[in-house]
Amino acid sequence: MKESILEVLLYLFEHHISAGNANKLNEDELELELEKVGFLLLEIHKALDWLENMTMISNNLIEESSHHRTMRIFNDVEQKLLDVRCRGYLLFLEQVRILDVKTREIVVERVLALDEGKIDLDQIKCVVLMVLFYRPGCELAYSWMEDLIFNDTEIIIH
Repeated sequence: MKESILEVLLYLFEHHISAGNANKLNEDELELELEKVGFLLLEIHKALDWLENMTMISNNLIEESSHHRTMRIFNDVEQKLLDVRCRGYLLFLEQVRILDVKTREIVVERVLALDEGKIDLDQIKCVVLMVLFYRPGCELAYSWMEDLIFNDTEIIIH
């Protein structure tokens, strides 16, 4: 059996959301499909709640100017969850302007909401991709992130 919220989210993202099929199934049909694939009902509900909260967070943000630079200090809980590579990767994405300050904070909040013991770099990349997909105005950043993940594209900083 598959037991991770992130696994459920990745399945949904791959088979429904990024393919534009998100609105074609109702929640009951989606739950049934996910159970047939092998996900636990509890994890399915957590993943659907995670997605619902993602859309609420993305839709409720008020855009502010992010011309000023900020430094993100991770608290003890975040440091335990995100190792140095993950934190460094988030900083890298911010420096190359794939993430802005608010989007970075959404990523950190959504990682915490996964309720996982430890997050690795590949998992961070997936969460970033999902956050950018749902964040209005981040279409170009989403495309760049897709290239980074799926095409192993390197960004060169000048």
